[in-house]
Amino acid sequence: DAWEMCNIVTYRFVNSKQQIKHVAEQADRRDAIIVYTIVDAANKQFLEEEASKRNVSLVDLYGPLISTFETAFGTKITGKPGRKQPVDESYMDLMDCIEYT
Repeated sequence: DAWEMCNIVTYRFVNSKQQIKHVAEQADRRDAIIVYTIVDAANKQFLEEEASKRNVSLVDLYGPLISTFETAFGTKITGKPGRKQPVDESYMDLMDCIEYT
C-alpha cells in the first residue's frame, strides 16, 4: 500500500526565512513534497525560491482558494497570518443562529 510508504512531517507556525530554509532543506534530503498554507506574501515567495533551488515540489493549499475569494468579493487579503474572528456580540448571535439550524 502506497500510504504505508509515506512519512508525513508537519512543521507548524513556520514564519521566518531560517525556518523556511530548514523545511526546504529537509524536503530536499527526503525527496519530499511541501504542502503549505503560507499567507504572508514575502514568506511564500521565499519558500518558492528555496524549493525551486532544490527542485522540491510545492503544493499551495490556500492560494487558489484565496484568489477565488478575492475575485468573488472584490477584495484582497491582508496577508497577515493568524488573524482570527473577534468574539463579540455579533459573532455570538451568528453562532446562535447556526446552532439553531
